[in-house]
Amino acid sequence: MRIREESRWTGSKGHSFNKYAYGGRGGEFSDLLLLPQTGQLLTFDDRTGIIFELMTNHPETQPTAAVAHDSSEVHGRQDTVGGRRDVQAVFTSWETWHRRQLSDDLFSPIKLVPRWILADGDGDLSSGFKSEWSSIQDGKIIIGSHGYEVWPYGGPYEIGSGHTNVQWVKQVDLLTGAISHVNWTQHFNAISAAVGVKPPGYLTHEAAEWSSVHNRWFFLPRRLSLDQPWDPILDGQRGCTLLISCSITFHDIKIVQLKMRGQPERGFSAMRFVPGTQDRHIVATRTVEIEGADKGRRCSSYITVIDLEGNVLMPETFLGNHKYEGLEIMGSTSASVPNLSDALN
Repeated sequence: MRIREESRWTGSKGHSFNKYAYGGRGGEFSDLLLLPQTGQLLTFDDRTGIIFELMTNHPETQPTAAVAHDSSEVHGRQDTVGGRRDVQAVFTSWETWHRRQLSDDLFSPIKLVPRWILADGDGDLSSGFKSEWSSIQDGKIIIGSHGYEVWPYGGPYEIGSGHTNVQWVKQVDLLTGAISHVNWTQHFNAISAAVGVKPPGYLTHEAAEWSSVHNRWFFLPRRLSLDQPWDPILDGQRGCTLLISCSITFHDIKIVQLKMRGQPERGFSAMRFVPGTQDRHIVATRTVEIEGADKGRRCSSYITVIDLEGNVLMPETFLGNHKYEGLEIMGSTSASVPNLSDALN
């Protein structure tokens, strides 16, 4: 099974700076989200908990897709104050498409305008929420985090002995702008149990999407450890290749093993449904983030397209030596995006 037409990925880069930080760190952006009603493009700082709007000087020009990466990996986590925002617009074109060229200054300069601040956990904590993924459901922005109970390093590894701050999700009402905090501990625990995780094992999430077509949540987990505790070195070799879908109540959970090479150092960091496919095809990024004892931090990113049966419709394509944590499709309509099933033998 392969895509008959050739797929090409090119792009342009832009940079922006912001002055917001927490504990000397900031600009650690983890996702991109387009608001279809207004055309606003949002990004989420997983250090400060701030939701920013990305604004450019070219409002009349929209890219097909964009990916964002955490700037701290380039400039160092300890000495980054405020942080730099790097965005790369990534474009795909099949041979049957009209090829599109974009100037290098499409995203330059970028303004980062703060819109909301998300507090950690139940919303009454002073630290910022570690936003990792986002989606839109029933007129609300849903923002989630890793989704597992964080135990003290070295134990004890007992349910209830750690903190569940990253098992909460945030909801932002698109009509009123009001923020609400919802405890998803039971939902995340149900997903982990369905996969077979037992303490001190864990399942972490950075890629999730709500489908109004299927009325289900879809997850591409980043890391999976069935029964071993988190370890700063081993965690980088625990990439997951599962597609998980859940009913709105999380009582019905389905698991699909993706038909792709395991490559345990790669884990999913972002996903979006491909327009025009009735939420049957998913474009996603997989990233490498390894903390080496001697060689420091090593990062790289790849992009792929899969379907709900676990088939790989587009082989992984190298994006760069960064951890790209956000992915969004913009300026597209269902009529302008090819149905990938038509391109398969």
